[in-house]
Amino acid sequence: MLKFYRNVLAAGVVALGLAACGDKVTVTTPTTPTPVVHSVAVVPVSVTATVGQTGVTFVASVVADSGISSAVSWTSTNPAVATLASASSGAVTIVAAGQ
Repeated sequence: MLKFYRNVLAAGVVALGLAACGDKVTVTTPTTPTPVVHSVAVVPVSVTATVGQTGVTFVASVVADSGISSAVSWTSTNPAVATLASASSGAVTIVAAGQ
C-alpha cells in the first residue's frame, strides 16, 4: 500500500509540475532597428580660393542603412563669403574674403 501512495504522490508531483509550466506561449515581434546614417565624408575638406572664383565643387559620400536617402542638402553658413548654385549642388561661388 505504501508503494501505491508513493506512486500516486509521484504522479501528483509530476502533474503539478506540468501544470505549473503551463502551455501559455507569448510570441513577440522582433523590433527592427531604426535605419541610420553611419558617416558623411566631404571632399575637398577645405578650399583656398579667390573672390569671384566659381567651379569649386564639394562632393559628399554618405554611408547609410538601406531605406535612408543619401541625398545631401548644401547650405552656406556665411552667404556673404560663399554661395551655392543650389541646395542639391555642392558648386560654390566665392563672394568675398572670409571663411
